[in-house]
Amino acid sequence: MSLRYQNPQAGAQARWNGNISEWSWQHIGSTSQMYKFSYDGVGRLLGASPDGVSQAGNIFAERGITYDKNGNIKTLQRYNSVGTLVDNLTYTYTGNRLPLHAMLLQH
Repeated sequence: MSLRYQNPQAGAQARWNGNISEWSWQHIGSTSQMYKFSYDGVGRLLGASPDGVSQAGNIFAERGITYDKNGNIKTLQRYNSVGTLVDNLTYTYTGNRLPLHAMLLQH
């Protein structure tokens, strides 16, 4: 497993602030796999997609990540191996805390 920050190898933007630009791994007997990460202007995660999948593709992607003014995650969408949306999550906070019952209902 490798985490790349300033030296991405598959076209992700280099990150100098501690954010990961690419993550690669390989299981015994399988081909190497990689994820590219994208961030907004203040370093919050906007999405993750496997290498070799276009930005329009959704196979094993995480997209639709939005944040409130406090930096709390508001929405997140996850896709499966054929690009079908499997999680369309919306988070609601009480003040700056995610209620316990909301966390239990997400899964």
